Amino acid sequence: MVIDIQERITKIFETGIYYHAALQKYKSQVEGIDYLEKMVVQSSIPAKTDLWNAINLYLTEHHPYKAQQIYFVLVGKAAHTDIPRYVRMMKMDRNLVLSLDILSEALRKKLSAELLLENYFSVHHLTKGFTFFDEQALADILQKLRPLELIRKDNLLFCNRISCQIDKQSGYISVYYDDKKTSFRQALKWAVAVVGKQDGLETLSEGKTALTLKNCAGILATFAFESQRKAPGIGKQQFFKQLCDKYPYETEVGFADTRFITRAQEKIDEIKNVISQFYEINKEDRAREAFSISEQPKIESLDNVDPHTRVKSALSVYVNYYAYLLANHEFFRALYTVRTAIDTELQRCKISEAQRKSDLLSILNGAHVIDDPKVKAIEEKYAAVLEKINAVSPDFKCWGYFFCEDFVPSLAGIIALFSQLKKSCGDDFSQLTHADISPEKIHIDLKKAIVINMLLPQQNMFTAAGYGAGNPAKILPHNNKEDVVGNIQAALDLFDGHLLRHYLSHVTLDNKLKKLEELLWGMHYHYEKAWGAVKITDDKCLQQIDAWYDEPVSVSRFQLGKKAARELINSFRLPMKNAGGR
Repeated sequence: MVIDIQERITKIFETGIYYHAALQKYKSQVEGIDYLEKMVVQSSIPAKTDLWNAINLYLTEHHPYKAQQIYFVLVGKAAHTDIPRYVRMMKMDRNLVLSLDILSEALRKKLSAELLLENYFSVHHLTKGFTFFDEQALADILQKLRPLELIRKDNLLFCNRISCQIDKQSGYISVYYDDKKTSFRQALKWAVAVVGKQDGLETLSEGKTALTLKNCAGILATFAFESQRKAPGIGKQQFFKQLCDKYPYETEVGFADTRFITRAQEKIDEIKNVISQFYEINKEDRAREAFSISEQPKIESLDNVDPHTRVKSALSVYVNYYAYLLANHEFFRALYTVRTAIDTELQRCKISEAQRKSDLLSILNGAHVIDDPKVKAIEEKYAAVLEKINAVSPDFKCWGYFFCEDFVPSLAGIIALFSQLKKSCGDDFSQLTHADISPEKIHIDLKKAIVINMLLPQQNMFTAAGYGAGNPAKILPHNNKEDVVGNIQAALDLFDGHLLRHYLSHVTLDNKLKKLEELLWGMHYHYEKAWGAVKITDDKCLQQIDAWYDEPVSVSRFQLGKKAARELINSFRLPMKNAGGR
């Protein structure tokens, strides 16, 4: 496709621009590589290639033990020379942690600014001013620029910023980094990009406007000018004249005078600033880490999550809860019957209401903490029945929370709440604030939705992880240890205080409030049909729902809700051994 080859060409030149900006920004470090290369070439060491490879491994390894082992090999290969000492000093001072092959003089000549500019204008000519892209016609140029394409494809500008080690048994992840040039947060951020094989250049430049083929022209020409300006007689005016004489057609647009160099230099400076965000330590991160790492990670507050996300996620959890009950109707009917029987017997005991509710929960959850002889006798009476219930999912000890009115709101109460918020905050909840969903304003405690969700089978596993601050950064998966990238991202989200918001977004069934409202209506119909005392029809159900609104609800939306609710119920028809999210 035309768009594919155009995007491919654009990425190649964009990579070339970032490559040259990095070389220019860290010029002294590149010169140090040249000096090192001369030391190796001029030495009497026979296996120069082996030594060069060992140096490269040492300079890009962040695991201290591995780096030390490589250094011992390096010392052995370069005995009686200054090379090991020089390499060690270079590692301490180096920001540009790239492979030596990428920084070598040979590749820099092959990818010189002058040659890139020449190839750029050739593309301009062959594509009739970037209007018609023919891959076959561009084949020779693509081959010449293949090194840049490989640098981009294999993430070679960024892959050596961290070293990662994974314990397959525990799933623990260790991210090693240079803590003099990289913050803890940066290490996690770039571990996500490196381990996830993301396009590091896109990740790096996400905060700025992407380069287009047309605005690459002035930048490449300015790089070419910078490399030639040392020659006698080459000033801006002389370079501009030579450029226009050599490429008259290609420089008709964007090259009116030498001011293009000034404009391009501003863009190059901007790119250098972006590059420094990767190759240099973020001082704000370091100041924040000094405060955060001295304490244990705090539990995130729901007050830091926007009210829309809180409401949508809570409504989704409630709908999922009732879908789960309806999907396993026979089992939950039996559980409800046992619960009611135990509660009836507990009401005959001379205990407070609070104690009765607590004892009921303990018996159903198999906590075995009952002291009262009469209550103990009730527990023993129903032990065999409860054993059968627990056998369905042996590791799940939370059946007591189901049908608990203090814990899970009724569908009628949830729909009434939805109607209440529509009246006070607008149809789309546009005026919703944290105050509108505070305990003082509503009768449902939305905070409990997070706990309710833990009772449900998790069909789409949300990856959560903790972290251990320091170097290496330790990532400790809470679940789903196979998701390495997800666990590193979860640790980063936790550090940034975003994990709770991401979790609530994850459990949200639909971001459209109208769809959630329809689901509630449909779930109310199916629940009344399965559990209601009287036979339910569409008309009767609509009458019940209308009672919670000022105006009759849409019949067509009600029908859509019934269908969506049925699909959701069917999605929960899973073996009961999967009960309970973890």
